[in-house]
Amino acid sequence: MTFLEVPTDISAVLTAVETKYSDELCKKEEKINMLGKENDSLKEQVKKYVSAIQMLRRDDEGLQKALDGLQLEQQPDYKVEAKIFEKKLVQVAEMHAELMDFNLMLQQTICKKEAHIELVKSELKY
Repeated sequence: MTFLEVPTDISAVLTAVETKYSDELCKKEEKINMLGKENDSLKEQVKKYVSAIQMLRRDDEGLQKALDGLQLEQQPDYKVEAKIFEKKLVQVAEMHAELMDFNLMLQQTICKKEAHIELVKSELKY
């Protein structure tokens, strides 16, 4: 038969719980900061991809007119490259959406943890 050890110093228990949750909170905040930086980086990449695609579309029209005037036998196919860039842009946009969802989930988890910490603190005060 085993007996549970009951702590005699409730402040020590409260301190241990607060330390544990503050450590977890710090880790979560670091992860959120890291994901935020990565999110910002992805936003910049998306902007670059969008501008590249817009430039390709503009260049494609002008280049096509110039090539038609020159009547070259082999014309480069920029439409294929533009389609590839568009596919990459869609992939980046999907990754960005996934990161935004993950960020939201992490924020909700942190809020739940904080509410739980407050509940534990209030229970330990009484």
